[in-house]
Amino acid sequence: MGITISSKYFKYKQRAFLFVGIAWIGLCEPWLSSSISFLLAITTGEGLSPEMYAIIGMTFVPISILSWIIAYADLIMKKHKKLIIIVFVIYGVIFEVCLFYLLSIDPALIVILYDPVDAEYQTIIRVFLLILIITVCITGILFARESLKSKNPEIRLKGKLILLAFLLWSIGAILDGLLPLNIYSLTFARTLLISSAIIFYCGFLLPNWVKKIFLKQE
Repeated sequence: MGITISSKYFKYKQRAFLFVGIAWIGLCEPWLSSSISFLLAITTGEGLSPEMYAIIGMTFVPISILSWIIAYADLIMKKHKKLIIIVFVIYGVIFEVCLFYLLSIDPALIVILYDPVDAEYQTIIRVFLLILIITVCITGILFARESLKSKNPEIRLKGKLILLAFLLWSIGAILDGLLPLNIYSLTFARTLLISSAIIFYCGFLLPNWVKKIFLKQE
């Protein structure tokens, strides 16, 4: 879905499509390491090392949030765009320095692996992730609010779907990444995350079949 959104850049020549697509792909990165580790475990009998688990799952997180902030600033906060981007570039540099410095000392300072797919990130990563989640949630709500102000039914529908997507993603990310989970809560959290991706895709691009379903009563 992220690739599909980014590909619209080549059609409309608006970089917001490119950065939003990259951001949505990057926001899924923390779950990429567990997926790769699982595939390795069932094929080779051994999952990722703690170092690779953290590098694959965390390295591009600052890039994803910066991509979203660039798109958000382009569309909503043009006046303060440079300042906002600088702040998140600094955030990304601090994140990367802390990540690789602590990994070089002891990977357990970043993540503890209980098995190939069951891992627990430590406090410093949780804090960074919480900042990311709060940032994405707030900017997502503000982004959707602008669409909800429109008198155009299609734009209002976009706003409603995007708002729902960001709320679902934020709840799912908090449940999945920051709290202890069991099989039931994990399934619930992942369902929210998958649903948020589908709903965001529908809201941002608003395919014709979505308009037919939700606007026929307008």
